[in-house]
Amino acid sequence: MEEVMALLHPRFAALALVVSTSLVWAQTQGPPPIKMGLWEQTINQTMTGLQLPPEVEARMKAEGRPMPGSSSTTVQSCYNEEQWRKNLGDMPNTRERSCTRKNVVQDSRHMTMDIVCVDSNNQPTMSGHMEMIFDSREQLHGTVTAKGTRPGQPGRPGMPLDMQTKVTAHFLSVSCGDLQPGESKVMSSQ
Repeated sequence: MEEVMALLHPRFAALALVVSTSLVWAQTQGPPPIKMGLWEQTINQTMTGLQLPPEVEARMKAEGRPMPGSSSTTVQSCYNEEQWRKNLGDMPNTRERSCTRKNVVQDSRHMTMDIVCVDSNNQPTMSGHMEMIFDSREQLHGTVTAKGTRPGQPGRPGMPLDMQTKVTAHFLSVSCGDLQPGESKVMSSQ
């Protein structure tokens, strides 16, 4: 259920876009394609096919997290070049799930990639496509589409997931204020 909870977190889409972009971009040895500092992202997410257990739904409500369906969240994040470059490496993996990037295509204004996740038995759990457009060094937009199945438990079938996310982001300032590089905070969530 932690994989589903991570997908539902409003920061997941924006951070996935920026982190994945930095993972690929850092390999080029050039400067990052965006200005470093404080950024604001608006994440519009639609998720279908998900039925949460009542205790998970109650916990999400208590934490102020959006419920499955449609949500719109504004997040501010701080990036510096060191943090940007630290993201170089493999995608975050757990004992239960391993994800890889495939079909990465990039230039100075655009990047796309496919993401494939498998469980500990090497069975597919999620696949998706990510596209990022660098409108300028101070503005970007992108989309993430993902489909998958949350593994079932004895007597309960797996849960299909279908997620569509649109992200727009813009640079706010060189100073991140109270945020440290790599940190984010939710400004609003509906």
